[in-house]
Amino acid sequence: MNVFKAPCWNQVPTGAETVEKDGGRFVCLKRGKRQFLAQASIDGKRYKSETAHYYARIRMASGKIERVPLRGPSGNRITDERAAQTIAEKLQQDEDRKSAGIFDPVVEHADKPLIGSPNHIKQTRGKRGIKTTDQNRLTVNDAIEGSFLADYFQHLIAKASAKHAYQTVRNLHAVCRECGFLFLGDLINGEGRLLTFLQHRLSAGASHRTHNFDLVAIRGFANYLDRKGFLVGNPFRNVDRLNEESDPNRRERRPLTPEEFTLLFQTVMADPKVEGISGIDRAMLYIVATWSGYRRKELASLTPSSFRLDDATPTVKAKGWSTKAKRDDPPIPLSSEVVAILRPWLADKPRSEPLWNISNRDTAKMIKKDLARARTTWLTDGGDEESEFLCYQSDDGFADFHASRVAFISNLARSDVPFATVVALARHSDPKLTMRVYAKIGLADRVAAIARLPKPPALG
Repeated sequence: MNVFKAPCWNQVPTGAETVEKDGGRFVCLKRGKRQFLAQASIDGKRYKSETAHYYARIRMASGKIERVPLRGPSGNRITDERAAQTIAEKLQQDEDRKSAGIFDPVVEHADKPLIGSPNHIKQTRGKRGIKTTDQNRLTVNDAIEGSFLADYFQHLIAKASAKHAYQTVRNLHAVCRECGFLFLGDLINGEGRLLTFLQHRLSAGASHRTHNFDLVAIRGFANYLDRKGFLVGNPFRNVDRLNEESDPNRRERRPLTPEEFTLLFQTVMADPKVEGISGIDRAMLYIVATWSGYRRKELASLTPSSFRLDDATPTVKAKGWSTKAKRDDPPIPLSSEVVAILRPWLADKPRSEPLWNISNRDTAKMIKKDLARARTTWLTDGGDEESEFLCYQSDDGFADFHASRVAFISNLARSDVPFATVVALARHSDPKLTMRVYAKIGLADRVAAIARLPKPPALG
């Protein structure tokens, strides 16, 4: 079996000398004490090399020849030629047996664990709950080593963020452990056990969204095993997702009314520190959150240099790494009233330091305390005790920190802004999300909209 290293192009090291030889361009490189020439690209910025790991050309059961990266039992790439030769021969034997109709993946991999260790994956807990730390990730890697789940993890890492991959793998490990899916054969006819587990989760108070997250995770894992030839079909393809909109336990968010926000802002300006943030800094945080629609991580990335208040169109721009899509989104324009509030506050702030250290702060607890103080002030001035004015939790939902983003998008929707503009400012890839989740249009808004309809013809 012929194994090989694939050609690739690498960045030319800083200071490397480029030479012309036999009509071609080469770069002079050093490996240990040995110097050698490598073919350079036309612009001289890259040089031709080969991968550190091995590949093999395998004739698949379909008759097609494919280039396959060779991996060890734990999913690691093979860099040893003799080990690569052994693995390539085993892969070709498996494909030949599939072609002959005598390959049973469940029997062939009966001894390979599905998820690795059947024990619960313990996570390091800090003051504010589970954190995705290096130690936690190392614990996950150790627990799934040598399993099909480890192979799936490598697949996820190649196409998604590390955070998503680790979250999915931890969740899958828990679902499979609770359902008793410890080996490949356990997945066959496992639909009943999965349904029992999901129903038990719902009975214990889990939301429809959690149900769907578990289901999507296990379906994706089964689809991966099916594509790789370890399963014949997806045993969970007939399990339906639940309607998240009809979930009685769904946590709804409500935007503060303009009157509520004004009193909250005025109260917080004179308040002491909460969660280590001064009153005026929290007030400015609420202003920027409500008039930009930025999420907590995006707000945490802002520095004074993120604000361009002296431009013809004043804007604020979050760092690309902080956005949900991990992309460099266009800046958000700011109104003249917001600029007038922010300008004197920003004047004394260091240009390159974050304005709000909220990455590890409990922002839900922070705004809950601020709302309680503002409501106390309002009640002292004669407010109605029976009213839900400035309540953190009301019949309409929770006025938590993320509700500021809800307010931003709902206010745009109420302002007769074109829907395409609302979607662009909300930075949603799916317009349905903008309307379904964030456009909180109340009864008064609906009444006003009906009033703008054409009048019916008069009688007589």
